[in-house]
Amino acid sequence: EKRAMDILNIMSGTINISLMRVEGYLFRKFYRNMYEGVFVDEFGIKRVQEAAKKGPIILIPTHRSYIDFLLTTFVFYDYELPVPRIAAGEDFLNMAVVNWIFRNSGAFFMRRSYGNDGLYKSIFSEYVQRVLCYGHPLEFFIEGTRSRSGKTVSPRFGLLSIIVDAIMDDIIDQDVHIVPISINYERLVEENSHGYELCGETKSKPTTTALIKTGLTKLTHLNLGRINVQFNEPINIREYIKNFKPLPRPLSLTDHSNLNNNNNNNNNNQEEDDQREFDTIENFENRFEAIKGLGFEICNSFHKDMVSMSTQIVSALILVFREGISKSELVKKYNWVCEQISWRKGRTDPFKLSTEKIIDHALSLLDNNILVHNNIVEPLPFDHPNGSHIQILILSMYKNGILYVFQREGIIALTLASFGFQKMFSDGVSFEEFDHEFQFLSQLFVEEFVDNRRDIDLYSTLESMEEKNMIQLDHQNKLIKVNKFHDEEDIFLFLLELFYPFVDSYWLAAVNLFILQPNKTLLERTLVERIQWYALKIYNLGNLPYYESVSKDSIKNALRVFRKWNVICKTDVNSFELEMEYQDEEPLEELIQHISKFKKQNHDNYFKSSNNYFPTLSRL
Repeated sequence: EKRAMDILNIMSGTINISLMRVEGYLFRKFYRNMYEGVFVDEFGIKRVQEAAKKGPIILIPTHRSYIDFLLTTFVFYDYELPVPRIAAGEDFLNMAVVNWIFRNSGAFFMRRSYGNDGLYKSIFSEYVQRVLCYGHPLEFFIEGTRSRSGKTVSPRFGLLSIIVDAIMDDIIDQDVHIVPISINYERLVEENSHGYELCGETKSKPTTTALIKTGLTKLTHLNLGRINVQFNEPINIREYIKNFKPLPRPLSLTDHSNLNNNNNNNNNNQEEDDQREFDTIENFENRFEAIKGLGFEICNSFHKDMVSMSTQIVSALILVFREGISKSELVKKYNWVCEQISWRKGRTDPFKLSTEKIIDHALSLLDNNILVHNNIVEPLPFDHPNGSHIQILILSMYKNGILYVFQREGIIALTLASFGFQKMFSDGVSFEEFDHEFQFLSQLFVEEFVDNRRDIDLYSTLESMEEKNMIQLDHQNKLIKVNKFHDEEDIFLFLLELFYPFVDSYWLAAVNLFILQPNKTLLERTLVERIQWYALKIYNLGNLPYYESVSKDSIKNALRVFRKWNVICKTDVNSFELEMEYQDEEPLEELIQHISKFKKQNHDNYFKSSNNYFPTLSRL
């Protein structure tokens, strides 16, 4: 009983109205000094207000910054909506004053993992249930942690499972709605710390001293641009889980072509085959599958209503044209990228300025990471007095903020380019060959780009690309051809340049698995450090075209995939070794060669050195 009370005392929070009024006043002052504006989706706010009339609401924002915590509370307070109870990590308990402010502003504190502590899990579950039963809004981050890469992180299902179980077991008998919230920033407060973490530095724990130091020396003097907050379509949890059907089996491109040739006579049979008996009320395995589907639906909703910010588009262009791009060309290409985003039903920040002024605005926000000389813009060189390795990673982080619009087409572009330009332009790639390579690459990037419908919607994506005159689908001969580039603004080349760095990250991770032979074990932290050391080594040798490929985030995603594929396994909590099959060199070399097919070097002879050199270096 004493331990239960200790857990509850650490966990629980409340709302102090007087404190909230002071915070509201201070936050207005704070954000007016730092931001040029916080733009809130007022139509979305009305949808939130309607959902709140039907029962408790759960706010699930994207998580890019610590500002996310303050922002939703401030918006709700400003629009006279009930302030949410926020699930915060126990990390904040280290911050003496801040944890008191958080605790009295609606936050309650949760462990990152319950482990085998059944008592803790029971108390935490009951606490969450009571919050919702009393009708309070609840807020948590389904990504679990701030995204350092600028992309959506794969959803975590622990807290979502607790909520769904309480609803489906009728512990909570009201309708509960989830409101996904897409928050996007022109510039992040944490851009430098994110950059250093992606370089491999250890995350520093938040402390009150560090916060005060940062606040006094940096935040009050920063211009962080604009924030855009979108409240997405509410999701009725009970209805979603009750009506959930598992996703159909993905059809190969060949199967789709056959269905088209047969006038879709087999469509109904295919749908029937994919719909097995499914019970989310009594069958807990089925219910958990529905919970996972709900988690991905929330992430899909993030992407649907996300607004691409000016700094993200400009960063993408600076990295695509990293040897230097004139400001006049940057203006032209900015408009072109905005059109491409719009054609894909994406959204861009609605500035009421000329493109020239938008570019100047974005460049001023990116000033620490770029060099503008004689009207030519480029990433800040490493040998510049203010240059360091993190600038490229910061630009990459902002660039990644627009990839959700292009990720399906990007993976298709990489797949087609893996056959060589001669084949994809002239001879054509057979449907069967394409299917094989696309499935490999799509599964390789399953942790990198969150999208549970990528394989299922492959054919519709290809049709959309054909409508945009990017490719030709020859159903009679079962071939795909890429339309030749007509000018410098070719979307196919643009896609390849956006996504090549990720291929290199996975190739780097695979090559360095040789250091686990024979029968060696390494701590995950040490293995990641070795991979990053190796990446920096070959970058300095001129054999790695994209410095952002050293990103710790992508390397760790690659290791997660290799673990799923039974290439490596964990011997204990934090150590890796090769599975038995991959203790021999041949299977590992085959994996490396397969990944290397998608690298830029194989498409335009970028590299002069032989691949055979790299495994030897990685063993050092």
